[in-house]
Amino acid sequence: SHIEPIEFVKYEKGESWGVHDDFQFMDTWKPAGPRVLSLSLTLSADENLQGGALGFPDLDWTFVKPERGDAIIWPNVLNDDPRRKGNNAMASEGLPVLEGTKISANVWIRLHNYREAHEQGCT
Repeated sequence: SHIEPIEFVKYEKGESWGVHDDFQFMDTWKPAGPRVLSLSLTLSADENLQGGALGFPDLDWTFVKPERGDAIIWPNVLNDDPRRKGNNAMASEGLPVLEGTKISANVWIRLHNYREAHEQGCT
């Protein structure tokens, strides 16, 4: 009930997603609250895939290479006040695919019931 609809994405040569933070302060006042967790699941990665890693610039540029079936989950909020404070250290970036194709599923988990808020038009 706290999970947003799954987003499926396909990245081909030259495609990427810039540095961003999944915590949005404007969501703190909404009934479902902010995104507290993010999950990225690699569904498909060509054998010849080059690039396309998930990067975390504020974690000494930690890179997670896309491998079929791998998932990574990270917190978007701080434990002391998940309704008001984002975890700025967890900004991420989908680095450019240099060769091949990558298909992923993105999942975001909200602090409160997303489904109910969505049904009421409050998301």
